[in-house]
Amino acid sequence: MGIIRRSVRFGSEDGSRWVSAVATIDTGATHCQITTSTAEELGTRLFRRSQVLLADGSVQERDIVYVRVEVDPSLPPVVTTAVVGEDGAPFLVGAVALEQLGLGVDPSTQQLVPDLPVLLRSSNWSVL
Repeated sequence: MGIIRRSVRFGSEDGSRWVSAVATIDTGATHCQITTSTAEELGTRLFRRSQVLLADGSVQERDIVYVRVEVDPSLPPVVTTAVVGEDGAPFLVGAVALEQLGLGVDPSTQQLVPDLPVLLRSSNWSVL
């Protein structure tokens, strides 16, 4: 699969502040990622501090914060979570945000496409 990069906007929870960035659409990442300076500029609120597995295989403790993300002006932005990376780290849009936005990636065209949510019928559940 190739790499999809596009201009996106990350915003404060209340939508009063926005930062535009070129982000990688990363279906292998759970959360979005923003930089420390972007988190400070947006005045983000801490969701939790947690260990995260990075693409290079290392595990680091990072802040996870609430942000708004907008990947297309024709779609409403969603409030989601983002790992706070070091300044210079790539901006990422992860799988949780894509699902919240109702988007998926078409592997043949490397384009974002509408993706319907999948739900299980309650009769399919067994006792866990």
